[in-house]
Amino acid sequence: MAISADAWSELGQSARRVAELTNRIGQVQWFRRGNKFEDVEALASLVQEVCQTIGLSTAVEVKYVPIESLEDFVRQYDIAKSPLWQLLRGLPDEVRAGLEQSHRLDWLEYAADTVPTSVFHSAFDGAFARYGALGQEVVLFAVSVAMWISGAVVGVALTNDTTAPGSSGLALRLLELSEYGVLPLGLFDGVFYLA
Repeated sequence: MAISADAWSELGQSARRVAELTNRIGQVQWFRRGNKFEDVEALASLVQEVCQTIGLSTAVEVKYVPIESLEDFVRQYDIAKSPLWQLLRGLPDEVRAGLEQSHRLDWLEYAADTVPTSVFHSAFDGAFARYGALGQEVVLFAVSVAMWISGAVVGVALTNDTTAPGSSGLALRLLELSEYGVLPLGLFDGVFYLA
């Protein structure tokens, strides 16, 4: 479903931002980076910004989970217990409430139609190429992360006037991590894990 011309007009300046972010998401080369992180400082800086956005100490250690250990990591850690994913888990309700309150549910339908088609195939292809040998569980985990991040980015762009400022910052920082080709796994016991 497309957003009506009247709704785009009502969205105003944000309409361009939503279109730009949707396009940007569609260009992400998901999970392309191996365990060679050329710009460790930039990644650590982004991780610190993620932590700051969700109100946690920025003095976190960044660890890279080697591909050989990723399957065990995915099985061992419950991402629902990560402060990062706890915040993201509540974001769809925040976005929906903001759009309902402002009578713009058609924008949510737009996101629901646009984001999956912009992300799923490239995220699946990237996840399968990088993690396919590890099995379906890891591939589906990676694709789910891509879908959550992408949905969060578009959701907060659509509700820029109603969502908490930290939500927008978090979504954009996670998108930037994804653009580096890494898989953000979460924050556990003061350590932020990437793969």
